[in-house]
Amino acid sequence: MRGLGAADYEVKQLNKKEDLRIKRSKRLLSNALFELIKEKPFEKITVSDICERALVQRATFYSHFADKYELLSYTLDKHIPFKISESSADDPESPGLIEEIITHIDRHREVYCSIVKNRSSETVSDKIQQLLEHKLNLIANDKIQNGGELPVAPEFWSAFYAGACINTVNKWLEGKINITAKELISNLSTLLSVSRR
Repeated sequence: MRGLGAADYEVKQLNKKEDLRIKRSKRLLSNALFELIKEKPFEKITVSDICERALVQRATFYSHFADKYELLSYTLDKHIPFKISESSADDPESPGLIEEIITHIDRHREVYCSIVKNRSSETVSDKIQQLLEHKLNLIANDKIQNGGELPVAPEFWSAFYAGACINTVNKWLEGKINITAKELISNLSTLLSVSRR
């Protein structure tokens, strides 16, 4: 019985090492893509570019991701903070989601300025908008399930505000809206809270 326990322990340790290798490879590839987006449009980035930057074999890339678009989804999910507390979702006055996103974008301004500058990076902008729209839709539906109301259907509200937020953030990154990140958070949060009353 003790031998079986030891064998189970060894298998568990091997699986743990395997999991760590997988996590490490994914992290290297994700970080490489995030860095490459600073330098050129997503559409011009190749799998070879990503592997070269990450110091990872192409076979390793394809063992984790079908293509660069799947890596992009993974990268954005890992890099963009869409996890907010339930209390933030319930409180229309809480900046929660908007504050986290703007703070993150401001911290990685170089990457997002590059995305905005390289208009061919529509895939990246679209993905960010889809993630924001999805999160806003969850917040809207949660509000309704808890007895709240919206002036319009949740999917319309989330699509409208996701588009408006992304457009506003893009103009802010381009320097067409000359305010601080804190002011941007405050303005967007005010508009969102007004619509949720």
